[in-house]
Amino acid sequence: MKAIELNNIRKTFGARLALDVETLAIDGGRMVAVIGPSGAGKSTLMRHISGLVTSDRGTRGSIRVHDELIQSNGRLSRSIRRLRAEIGVVFQQFNLVGRLTLLQNVLIGTLSRTPFYRRWSRSFTHAEKCEAMRALDFVGMSEFAAQRASTLSGGQQQRGAVARAIVQRARVVLADEPIASLDPESARVVMQRLRDMNQSDGVTVLVSVHQIDYASRYCDDVVAMRDGRILDVCPADRLDLDKLKAIYGERFEAMQAEYLAPAPVRADEAASADELKHLDIEARLND
Repeated sequence: MKAIELNNIRKTFGARLALDVETLAIDGGRMVAVIGPSGAGKSTLMRHISGLVTSDRGTRGSIRVHDELIQSNGRLSRSIRRLRAEIGVVFQQFNLVGRLTLLQNVLIGTLSRTPFYRRWSRSFTHAEKCEAMRALDFVGMSEFAAQRASTLSGGQQQRGAVARAIVQRARVVLADEPIASLDPESARVVMQRLRDMNQSDGVTVLVSVHQIDYASRYCDDVVAMRDGRILDVCPADRLDLDKLKAIYGERFEAMQAEYLAPAPVRADEAASADELKHLDIEARLND
C-alpha cells in the first residue's frame, strides 16, 4: 500500500515556482530521504503532505496519506484535523515548549486523542505518562524527563521531538531537515532513532537532509529535487556521483566538502573493519 501519494501538485509564491510535482508515490514502511540544493522545494513538499500548506487553487491536484485525502484542488480535506493526528512532524527548530519539562512536551503528542477537559488542564493519565517515558527511553532521553526543555541541547531537544512523534502514534513521520543544526554525533543519534522507529514500528519516514551520506546510510530510497521538481526517485544504494552532479549541477563541487562529509559511525555499530572504510564517501557511493 502507498503511504504517500501526490498527483499534479503545483505551488507558486508570487512569480516564483516553489513546487511542481506531477506524481510521487511512497510505499508504506519505507524510510525515504528527500535531497536537493537549498531552494529545491524540500520543505514546501513536506508542508503540503502535512496539510500545513495548500497547492495553488485551480490545479486539479491531490495528496493522499494511506489512501485518505489530505487536500485536493487547493483545498484541505474536511477531515484534516483527524488526519493530522496520523502524521508526525519533526521540524528543524524542534518546536518544544521551553518552559515545560521534556516529559510534558512529549505528552503533547497524546492530545489528539485526549478529551477536551484533560487537554485544557494538561492532566495526563498514568498510562499516558508511562507511554511517554517509554518513548523517551527509546530515544535515550528518559533521564532528562523532568528537565525543562529550554535547558537541553539542540540534539537532546530533537530527540525529544522524535519521542513526541512516537507518542502521537503517527503512521507517517515527516522530518524536515531535523539534523541541519546539530553536531555530527547528535545528528547520527537522531537519524538512527528515526530509522529504529521505521524498522520497529513500520512507520513510514520521509526525511529531508543536506548531508548525502546520512541519506545513503540510513534510508531505503531517495527522492531528488531541484527547482521545485522531482528529478529522480531511486534506491539509496544507487545514489552515485553522476546522479549527485545532475541534482546539484554547478553547486556540486562547492557543496562536496560540507554536505558529502561522511556520517559518523561508532566502532560498536560497524559490522566489520571493512565497514569503517566506507567512511570515505566517494568510495561508498561508487562501489
